Amino acid sequence: MAATPLVLVHGGLYEDVDSAAFWGRTGIGAGLRAAGFAVHAPARPTAPRSWEEERDGLLMAISSRTSDPVAVVAASNGCSAALRAAIDMPGVARSLILCWPATAGDVAIDASVRERIIPVAGGATADRLLAGQTIRGVLDVELEHIGIPVAIVPSEAEDPLHKRLTVQRLYRHLPQVTILEPAPPALRSNFRHYRARFVANIAATISGERVVDWSDWRAE
Repeated sequence: MAATPLVLVHGGLYEDVDSAAFWGRTGIGAGLRAAGFAVHAPARPTAPRSWEEERDGLLMAISSRTSDPVAVVAASNGCSAALRAAIDMPGVARSLILCWPATAGDVAIDASVRERIIPVAGGATADRLLAGQTIRGVLDVELEHIGIPVAIVPSEAEDPLHKRLTVQRLYRHLPQVTILEPAPPALRSNFRHYRARFVANIAATISGERVVDWSDWRAE
């Protein structure tokens, strides 16, 4: 039996973060390969001008590997790229797992991100990349029409960059959504203690196995 194609979309936005750091050195990619998946972890643009550019890069990376629908696991700001691809090209993804989705619309956080973007790409690009509602680059009404299962991995502890409120809002807007067991963001030093369970939960969710639904967590 052919391995299930799985695409990993790393986080970061105008930061020195790449796929090797996010999925390689953390052991996530190796763990998912050991679980039987055909893992592809493409590089995102280092200085994108729009989420449409990110979408197109991701779609090209997927089409270069397979014409079949893929499972997509995205992290932090990579969630925007994955959602744009799933919304704008229905059928490319058969399921989405959003890990630690980046919080949008926070004045302090957006100001910090803007400081990284403007020296490289200017204020107009910063405006485009920071625009959105619950998720950057995506309108809430678009979330409500996603026709595939979506699972969310929240941050294990309250995190200003990946707030619990973002997960709560996603839960309200997505029609087919499951909350998975929280874990620290992959690049945090304590993630290694959660890695095995994180990989197991991702693998089980993609395979359609029963997982513990942490939906009650959203109300804590």
